[in-house]
Amino acid sequence: MAIYTDLINNIFKQSFLIISLYIALGCFLQKKSFQSTFSSAVKGAVGVTLMGIGGEIISEALMSLTYLFQRSFQLIGILASNERLAAYTEIKFGSLLYSIMLVGMLVNIVVAKTTRYKYIFLTGHQIIYMSSVLAIIFTYLDFSAGWAIALGGSILGVLMSVLPSLLQPYTREIIGKDNVAVGHFSTLGFLLSAKIGEGFAKFKSKDDGVKEKKMPGVFADNMFVTTLSMIIIFVLCSLIAGKTYAEDVTLNTHYVIFAIKQALIFSSGVFIVLSGVRVLVQEIMTSFRGIADKIVPDAVPALDCSILFPHRQNAMLLGFVFSMIGGYAAMLLAGSYSLYVVIPSSAICFFSGSAAGIYGELKGGKFGAVTAATLFGVIIGLLPLVLQPEMRSLGFYKVGMGEVDFTVVAYIIKIFFGLI
Repeated sequence: MAIYTDLINNIFKQSFLIISLYIALGCFLQKKSFQSTFSSAVKGAVGVTLMGIGGEIISEALMSLTYLFQRSFQLIGILASNERLAAYTEIKFGSLLYSIMLVGMLVNIVVAKTTRYKYIFLTGHQIIYMSSVLAIIFTYLDFSAGWAIALGGSILGVLMSVLPSLLQPYTREIIGKDNVAVGHFSTLGFLLSAKIGEGFAKFKSKDDGVKEKKMPGVFADNMFVTTLSMIIIFVLCSLIAGKTYAEDVTLNTHYVIFAIKQALIFSSGVFIVLSGVRVLVQEIMTSFRGIADKIVPDAVPALDCSILFPHRQNAMLLGFVFSMIGGYAAMLLAGSYSLYVVIPSSAICFFSGSAAGIYGELKGGKFGAVTAATLFGVIIGLLPLVLQPEMRSLGFYKVGMGEVDFTVVAYIIKIFFGLI
């Protein structure tokens, strides 16, 4: 009996086994074949494992960047990377993360079934990221696993139902139809961007949004943009730190070559994490959506903000560029009064920043897009600093919560439950 008890306890400490069991349960409820169920469960386990491996690679590359950044600018750089946050959380609190995620998905279905919020959130990677945030904040507040799962899952499910509805009036106008919504956890930032755009409505030109230019091919490739951004950051830090110091860190490898190599290693880690996320999302969301379709047939799917990109490509480009500018402006601002600064995430600027530009452009034209995206970049460049003490207390060094909603939700939870 002791052997079986020990085996069961260990199963529920392993996140890859938990997620496999959840996927298998979903397939079983949909009456899928044993072969299909087993295949999905194994792929889900591979996805979780890839996320962990990628997180370790990212961590190793960023150790070098940390030393170089601190030497170059006399500051401590924080990378607000969703992938890194999820990978670290999976390593530390994997079972809690995935339990919150699955409860949240079930609550999302219940809310869609019983209320006017008929939205099923299908942006799987964003669900993983927000589940990571909730696992972190409830662990910091010292909640038991049971309470953390119940409360975290409930909050997640409600957010997944309500947030898409807040954006829908603007999303409907951008896409031109009402049968799809945006499910992305920078919703509060997008709402602010849309309101900023409304403030610039009188400046909007009649030609805005009419003559769309396609984004240059390489810059539409997120992996290329991430790699190029990290090469620039690594090389810049190496050059400013100086050859003597840099080559002490690089163990006598030429510091520019070392910087480029570390940037490539970092990008490889991001690619591995994203590959794991895609595999996991494919399996778990297929299982989840099949159940949701049967229970809530009139639901509106809430998808990633990238569904907006084909409709406003000029605004997309403006959003990406000016959110990056805003992020670097925030870094300079924070550096003037703090040792800690947030290194802008090219991935978040590419997706969320581009979407902020699109929502700003809807009513405000180019002025709205530029202003909204720049302010969005400043916000995501400062917000991750808010909960840094709490993150560091749990061993999350030099990593921040990248999306707007992450910090806002976590901070509200901290204040509310901290008063109880």
